[in-house]
Amino acid sequence: MESTRTGRIEVKIVETMDEMTKVLAVRAAVCLGELQWPFHEYMDGNDFTATQLIATVDGEPAGTMRIRYFGDFAKPEWLVVLERFRRGRFGSRGVAYALGSHAFSFCRKKGFTRIYGHAASDLEALWRKIAGDGVRRLADSVATGESKGSIVPLIADYEPSHGAAGLSTLAHQEGHLLFTRSEAKLDRELSEVA
Repeated sequence: MESTRTGRIEVKIVETMDEMTKVLAVRAAVCLGELQWPFHEYMDGNDFTATQLIATVDGEPAGTMRIRYFGDFAKPEWLVVLERFRRGRFGSRGVAYALGSHAFSFCRKKGFTRIYGHAASDLEALWRKIAGDGVRRLADSVATGESKGSIVPLIADYEPSHGAAGLSTLAHQEGHLLFTRSEAKLDRELSEVA
């Protein structure tokens, strides 16, 4: 059934346990319910060491994504959207695009110029649409896990983002306080600088 909703998408970084519960509920509905993945693949132990994003459509939880950080790259992952929010555009692009765009933007605000990710083979085009120019495959599709099927490892390189968090930020008045902020507050503050 095609959706006719044209609701407003909002994407934000999770700040509360209520929001985290929504993230886990959306992921469980898609991964355990719809896709019927084994629980051990769904719960990989990294949810409390990652930045979590929640997307809502008119206030209703619609999708999630998380970001993990490594030495010189960031890794957006676990992009999931509830089935009923996949069909409509919900604005100009859709929930998956809004989540991915927010994740990539936040990574760049944090100073990451390299973003690495895995895309399901049938979603490689979406990843490329979100990531923009400079995306390249690291290898051909590879099989993974019991249920995830074939994935494509991709990498995107960017120029440094204007106003990105980094050691140069420390030189600004009260710049050191930027690094004591929650991820959500950091996202808001860096948005004001960019």
